[in-house]
Amino acid sequence: MGPEALDRSAAEGEIREMKPQTVTRMPGRRERRRAVTQTIAARRRLETEPRPRGRVWINGREVDGTKPGLDHLGRSHD
Repeated sequence: MGPEALDRSAAEGEIREMKPQTVTRMPGRRERRRAVTQTIAARRRLETEPRPRGRVWINGREVDGTKPGLDHLGRSHD
């Protein structure tokens, strides 16, 4: 139904049936506090615990040499 038809039906006094609204449940205080606490704890762990080093490639060659346990990741299976 286009805007013109809506204007006509409103002018003629027709009341269109409204669809019920979807209710979205908002988290309670306890759930919000738990989420915030988990976020703070995760950030603190990132700041204090050493992070493992990643792998880096330049022009198809791994920097710092290869690690024998990860050799299978460099194979191509095209």
